[in-house]
Amino acid sequence: MTPRRAIALLVLPVLVAACGEHRVKPPVTTPAAPAAGLLISDDFGAHVRKTARVAPGQSVMAALQGAARTSFAEYLRVGTSEPPEDIKRAQGFIKEIDEAIARQQASAPTPLLVTPVSSVEEGRSRTLRVSSIVLAGLGVAAIAAGVYLSLKVRSTPNGYPRRPGMARKRPFRASS
Repeated sequence: MTPRRAIALLVLPVLVAACGEHRVKPPVTTPAAPAAGLLISDDFGAHVRKTARVAPGQSVMAALQGAARTSFAEYLRVGTSEPPEDIKRAQGFIKEIDEAIARQQASAPTPLLVTPVSSVEEGRSRTLRVSSIVLAGLGVAAIAAGVYLSLKVRSTPNGYPRRPGMARKRPFRASS
C-alpha cells in the first residue's frame, strides 16, 4: 500500500464525518392559529348546507354544537322581523347548547400540558451527534492506520543490507 493511499484512507472518514450533518433550516415564520373545517351536507355531500372553521382536537359533537350555536345567534341578530315564537325557539336552542357545552366541560378530564423541546436542548443533541460521528470516523482512521502499519512491517525483509564498516549484530545472551 502506497503512502498516498494510506493518507487517503486516513483522511476520507474524517471528511465524511465532517460533511454528513448539514441541514438547511426552514425560515422562521409565525404559525397560523390551528383550525379544522366542518362541512355539513346532505345526500352524501351532494348539497352542502354549512361550512365552518372549528378548533382542532375537539369532538365532532362539540364542533356541531358550536356551529349550531353560531347559526342560531346569527338568526337572532339578523332576524329582527321574525315571529316571536321562532325567536323564543332559537333562544331556547342556544340555552340548551350552552348547558350541554357546560356539562361537557365540567366532565372533561384536565388536558395534559406538553412542552416542546427547547432549541437549546435541540442544539445540544445536534452537537453530541456530530461529535460522536467525528469520533467514530477517527476510530475508523486509527484502525486503518494500524492495519496499514502492520502490513508494512510484515512486508519488510528480516535483514537489512549492511553497509561497509557497520558492526555485525551480535545475538543477545542473558548473563547468568
